Amino acid sequence: MQTKESAYSKLVVRSVSEDATAKQDSAQDELQKLAKTAQLPLWLRIIEYLCGLAGIILLGGVLRTIGENIGDEPFGQMWDRFVSNGAIVMIVVGVICLAVAIGLLVWGRMRNKKVLASPEYQAVINDNENANNGSYAELGVPDGADSIDILCFPYKLNRKGKEKNGCQFAQYVPISYKIFKQDDGLYFADVNDLLCIPLTAIKDAVYVPKNVAFYGWTKDEKFTSPKYKPYKIRANNFGTLFIKGYISVTVLLDDEENEIVIPLYEQDVIEKYIPVNYTVSK
Repeated sequence: MQTKESAYSKLVVRSVSEDATAKQDSAQDELQKLAKTAQLPLWLRIIEYLCGLAGIILLGGVLRTIGENIGDEPFGQMWDRFVSNGAIVMIVVGVICLAVAIGLLVWGRMRNKKVLASPEYQAVINDNENANNGSYAELGVPDGADSIDILCFPYKLNRKGKEKNGCQFAQYVPISYKIFKQDDGLYFADVNDLLCIPLTAIKDAVYVPKNVAFYGWTKDEKFTSPKYKPYKIRANNFGTLFIKGYISVTVLLDDEENEIVIPLYEQDVIEKYIPVNYTVSK
């Protein structure tokens, strides 16, 4: 949400107890421990990356050189010259590097798959889900409430006290909220707080046909799954996700406009609660 901290705090109508927070923290700690166990140690992941890079550079360089010299001289003569210049050593080292990188990649995936399939992991997942459900119940979230991602702007303060982006990979991170309408308010709940936006404070909701970058994925289905394929979500090598189009909800609080940014893949959910204008762009 693009609301200031002071405005955000005014929307909070209920927060979970310290006991519920402690249960959430404990479940998250266990989940992070298992996630770390599922990965190869950092030093092995560094070796995997370096070996893969070295193998590609060495073999790619040899193949490129051979390609550039084909036709200039007989292949046998060219090959003898390459061998005398140490090309065989480069090929052997390149193959070994690639083999090590592929071996570590396969090992890492097998290790991850084994941990995810373990009863211990499933137990931790259940504990985490139970902790979240307990928090939602404490906040008064009705059963069957929809889930919706909201693109939030993570920030941190610099030495001068000014806000700056807290995520180095993207402008936004998606946070999963429960959403429901009750009386004259639109409610959003995470596992910590219940927020209420008066319906009279919602000025409009419009489609913005611009690219937006965010980091993280909250859904059970992959962003490449058939459900999300129509939205053409792309990813770069750093894990940053890109989608063209989002829904901008303008909320007027204390005579000041605030924006809620909703990714386009949540349009079916938000349309249940707010009419969206797709003919207006910002």
